[in-house]
Amino acid sequence: DILYQQGDSSDGVYCIQSGLVGIRQLDADGNEVLLRLCNPGETIGYRALLSNSEHTHFAEILAPSHICFIDKSIVSELLSKNPFIGERFLSRTIKELNQAEEMFVRSQKQSVRSRLLHYLMVLFDQHGTGDEQSGYVLKIPVSRRDLASLIAVAPESISRTIARLEEDDLVQFDGRKACFSSMAAILDNIGAVN
Repeated sequence: DILYQQGDSSDGVYCIQSGLVGIRQLDADGNEVLLRLCNPGETIGYRALLSNSEHTHFAEILAPSHICFIDKSIVSELLSKNPFIGERFLSRTIKELNQAEEMFVRSQKQSVRSRLLHYLMVLFDQHGTGDEQSGYVLKIPVSRRDLASLIAVAPESISRTIARLEEDDLVQFDGRKACFSSMAAILDNIGAVN
């Protein structure tokens, strides 16, 4: 399901209570790119609302979700009565901008391997289970093509990198499941551990 389309004017904001939403963007040729994943506790659609502009992306529900919609008139009333809410939206926008800049810098300085492992660890926080004794399992909530989009590489690069990670016995992939036995080895390959 689509929550809102790219180019639509904003009718309100969406609060994700459970599930997973992908923020995607279409280019001039109709190709879509997954920009980011939104998890429970996040609010989406507010940038177009606050800037009184059209959505520059579209929001797609990727897993069974429970999402609350707050109409534009209610948001406007809340903002006029409580400026703190506007400050929270501004803070969230700045955080997203900082994350985008960080991802850009990472894409310029880190190898595809490091970026993929880093993003797998980000996904593990929301979708992973396990420990050092039993091993770690990550249910990857998106396709490999989307994973490539999220770390700004071609899908072919993801496939080659996954093959190398398996050859090095660092991560084993089975469809959308990734298994690894050592968090330290993953962090070492990302460059977080000397």
